[in-house]
Amino acid sequence: MVEEAARQRNVKVRILMPRHESKEQFVRTLTEQRPPQSHHIYNFDVRYIEQATQDTQATFLVVDREVSLVMEIKDDLRTTFDEGIGLSTYSNSKAGVLSYVAIFENLWKQTELYEDIKKAHEQLKLHDNAQIEFVNVAAHGLRTPIQPILALSEILLSKTGSIEQYTELVDTINRNAKRLNRLCRY
Repeated sequence: MVEEAARQRNVKVRILMPRHESKEQFVRTLTEQRPPQSHHIYNFDVRYIEQATQDTQATFLVVDREVSLVMEIKDDLRTTFDEGIGLSTYSNSKAGVLSYVAIFENLWKQTELYEDIKKAHEQLKLHDNAQIEFVNVAAHGLRTPIQPILALSEILLSKTGSIEQYTELVDTINRNAKRLNRLCRY
């Protein structure tokens, strides 16, 4: 149906729709049934956009730069077309058609920018997590030599012990201070 008409007329088909599990299944069905692109230049693309209102189930906009048809489906469970349809317009006015084209193009670009923002946000979250992990590792690396320095210097300040013990304590303090100094250079 849509795919066949698009292939025959060599047109680009673009669909904007709210993201929903059943609609994503519809898109998968369309793309899985697509024949291999051999003889025809055929482009079929779907993007998702935030739904504007909850009471409208679907809006169809068909524009070929000469005519436009907009149909709003209010309730697709109704038995007659007239009961289920909402706002509908048809136009062959160049200005009206180009207005719809401009609106659609802006919404199309908006979805592209939104996806770029989502990707950038994900990258920032990854960077933030890496930064937090680095700070935690660095803090641990700094705390490790500081603890013996503080503990051993407290023993030295208490002045209880022999010269041999003091020499050993000062060596340990010196070794940990040098380790801390090396960590601070990086």
